[in-house]
Amino acid sequence: MLSKIIACMASVAILAVAGCGGKRELAALRTQAEQGKAEAQCRLGLYYFSGKRVVHDESEAAKWFRKAAEQGNSKAQYKLGVCFDVGAGVIEDKIEAVQWYRKAAEQGNREAQFVLGLCYYGGEGVAGDVSEAYKWFLLASISGDKQARTECTAIAVKMTAAQIAEAEARADKWQQEKEQSRPTKE
Repeated sequence: MLSKIIACMASVAILAVAGCGGKRELAALRTQAEQGKAEAQCRLGLYYFSGKRVVHDESEAAKWFRKAAEQGNSKAQYKLGVCFDVGAGVIEDKIEAVQWYRKAAEQGNREAQFVLGLCYYGGEGVAGDVSEAYKWFLLASISGDKQARTECTAIAVKMTAAQIAEAEARADKWQQEKEQSRPTKE
């Protein structure tokens, strides 16, 4: 079930992003990607994943997502997590998927936060932990994800007051650490 939700979310997100101009723009994008520019690598991965302007090739998509993800691009980390989650261009590996979701979620990627919540709630690729699931749903919700807010409400009825308090404390701690790690403006 989780894999179907993630695949659907990924397809919608990829199709929304993967519009590309002509052959010159694609060639320029490929050049930038080959020069190691993470954003270009991620976009090229999106094109290969969606089959827009290039032949659909999930292995090539995963290759470009990995290059960008290893440079810290949170969108690529999330997309690479999706690839591992559903076996798109790579061998399916739920544990590896969670690792990439976590990297993206830790950077504030709300899609990854939501999916990481699903992983913790369903125990896919990670030990089930309702408090950790609630934390990630709550963080995604704070970032504007309406579906995450719905998930928070749905699982809260299955949690004790202590579990909810623990999850909220974890989310607060995460937000404080994120704020402290931001560079100060002078």
